[in-house]
Amino acid sequence: MAKFILFPKDVQNMGGYIVENVAKLGYRDLIVGNPTDEPIKIDIPVYNEDVVKSYEQLGVVVYRMKSDESLISALEKVKAIVKTDKLKDLSYDIPKKKKATKK
Repeated sequence: MAKFILFPKDVQNMGGYIVENVAKLGYRDLIVGNPTDEPIKIDIPVYNEDVVKSYEQLGVVVYRMKSDESLISALEKVKAIVKTDKLKDLSYDIPKKKKATKK
């Protein structure tokens, strides 16, 4: 399996074709963050929940984004957690995606 280096205090959107269409993980996207001061090597791509759990075992902040959540808000949430170096409650509400209005 290929590896990806998640640099210290960095946040990465792990979504893409495999996460969204092939893996059938039950969530739209996966966002990870490295709260440590050391780089962490993680496996990619994400094919199943076992890979996601391996991230958590390495100390990576993992956020499973639902289909109705805003990607920008979710990224900002994980960035705030990584920046403060404290794992806060990941269950608070993230603003929903704005529905596009046709003109």
